Amino acid sequence: MTELVARFRNLTNSVRPVETIEDLRGLSVRTMENAIHLDAWRELGANPSPMAFPELFAGLQQGTMDGQENPYPTILLSNFYEVQDYLSGTNHVYTPFIFLFSQQIWDTLTPEQQEILTDAAVEAGKFNRQRNREVAIESLEQLQENMEFSEISPEEHQRFQDAVLPVIDKHADSIGREIVDEYLAEIEKAQ
Repeated sequence: MTELVARFRNLTNSVRPVETIEDLRGLSVRTMENAIHLDAWRELGANPSPMAFPELFAGLQQGTMDGQENPYPTILLSNFYEVQDYLSGTNHVYTPFIFLFSQQIWDTLTPEQQEILTDAAVEAGKFNRQRNREVAIESLEQLQENMEFSEISPEEHQRFQDAVLPVIDKHADSIGREIVDEYLAEIEKAQ
């Protein structure tokens, strides 16, 4: 099990196992109301649609949506396995959680206080990442007891990434091309 499980969103659906891009074709997938997410799912061949999270379980149960995407713990805690048969380890969207602090308040702190807070945030981040990994693995194991799980091969992951490149290009200017380029460079270094 890789560390990817703790940070990424994954796909469930009630129609068929999804192991390839072709398996996504025609699936109605609930996603967040976010133009980039919607465009990415369209590029992959799915029919994405935003739906309020509180309405999602009923939408899946009634067949309004074939599937949805969320991190493993959310899938488990929301009981989506009761209305979804298939789980795919797509790891398609990284969901970061960041620690923010008001600049106005930060500037009132002494350098010593700033250092204490910075050190505490770094330590809390390490603990949080480790615990998230553990919970994700535990959640996946429980989900596999109730759902058919499909792993996505590295080659297919590359196909997914290649398929959504037009989405990155389409939205780069609105995000900030230099930010997108820097982000992609960091991903490249991490790989």
